[in-house]
Amino acid sequence: MSTKAAWDMLCKGLWNNARDAIRHALEHVRELASTREDKAHHLKWIILSAHQAAEYFCNILLIRVNPGHSSLTKNGRPWYPSLRFTVQELLREPLNRNLTLGERRLHELLKELPDIRDRLMHRPLPDALDSSVAAISLLGLLRVARKHLGEPAPEFESDYPRIESEVFSVITYKRLDEYCRLAEQLLREEFPDRLLGYCSNCGTSSVVAGHCEICFEEMDSFECPYCGEEDFIPSWQRHLNPDLEIECLSCGKTYTA
Repeated sequence: MSTKAAWDMLCKGLWNNARDAIRHALEHVRELASTREDKAHHLKWIILSAHQAAEYFCNILLIRVNPGHSSLTKNGRPWYPSLRFTVQELLREPLNRNLTLGERRLHELLKELPDIRDRLMHRPLPDALDSSVAAISLLGLLRVARKHLGEPAPEFESDYPRIESEVFSVITYKRLDEYCRLAEQLLREEFPDRLLGYCSNCGTSSVVAGHCEICFEEMDSFECPYCGEEDFIPSWQRHLNPDLEIECLSCGKTYTA
């Protein structure tokens, strides 16, 4: 087996493990969305699983951008360094040139996960547990993985966008703007030649094919009768108010939906 084939096989195994960690995190997200019982337990495992998934994924990226990196072998055998190490290496020159601006921002966020994970593993569970970093990391990893590895997994795609919407709901208000700016940058990089619709729900340019790719709301579109531009409103707002008035983002005039 060639060296490249061996590394490709290792990456495949690492991604299978990352998928398992993401799936485990999403199971706890679903439980959290359906009940408020054992909230701290579910938030804890969302964090731990996100950390594990990020560690596997960063190892995959390190292998892909520098398969000869000295940290990837130990005593002549493949070695998988920690997330704390790999994320710092990927952000260091010259390896960071392999990452887009959005991916660098995501990796800066991933740097927070090891300390959060260590606190959970070695100290009593705090009364107030914030899983925002883990939730943002999961959404970022799912999007970036689509680019680097193709579709993450059928079991994730079959539940889109509901499961992403539930992950989004885990993000606290104080980290919401940070997530929106990161996700908006990743979207611009994913759709560089496409003008994305403006989502009035989360305040980002993020509407693709009738739904927001950042807050995951289904969107209804309307043509402004004054300027002909397209405006987007969350579907639930139209259902609550059939006579909803819309302020056109382009010309500023108001019309009835």
